[in-house]
Amino acid sequence: MQINEQKPKNGSKTIYETFDGTWRKILRDPYTGWTITLAFAAAVGVSLLAIGYFAYAGVVGRLSAPVKDPADTGVVLDDDDLRATLEAMNARADEHAALSKGYSGPGDPSI
Repeated sequence: MQINEQKPKNGSKTIYETFDGTWRKILRDPYTGWTITLAFAAAVGVSLLAIGYFAYAGVVGRLSAPVKDPADTGVVLDDDDLRATLEAMNARADEHAALSKGYSGPGDPSI
């Protein structure tokens, strides 16, 4: 018994003693222990299945939504824009080719 805990005068048990005694009676029997363990595992399993189902349903709902045609953007590409885009892509390709050949700077870093 703890120091601050007072025992009732009528001889009945405190809530702590009752709770502790009940758990000891329940967990003393192996059948009851296994039943509690399996019920808890089943509850966790059902919860995980429900969460998985709702996540799956949310993904399928987003995937089955109507998709806009990417070709129907409404932007008309004229020749000047196409030429500027191709020049930028060619400049990037030339820069990438120069970088993949190796170091192209001065040989001595002090220069």
